[in-house]
Amino acid sequence: MKNSGLILLTGADGGLGVPVLARLLEDGFQVTAVIHNPDKISGLRERFPTPALRVLAADLTTEE
Repeated sequence: MKNSGLILLTGADGGLGVPVLARLLEDGFQVTAVIHNPDKISGLRERFPTPALRVLAADLTTEE
């Protein structure tokens, strides 16, 4: 099933985040992936070379 929604996915660079990201992209979603480590941005973009993916580095555990 192809979708056209927009998803904000946190923790996209590890654990369950990577397979969830892969599935969302496969299903046709536009995904903004938030990761904690900015050094992993290029690796995630290389693994999923699609314009449907945006990758942002941010620490969502702090209030600042």
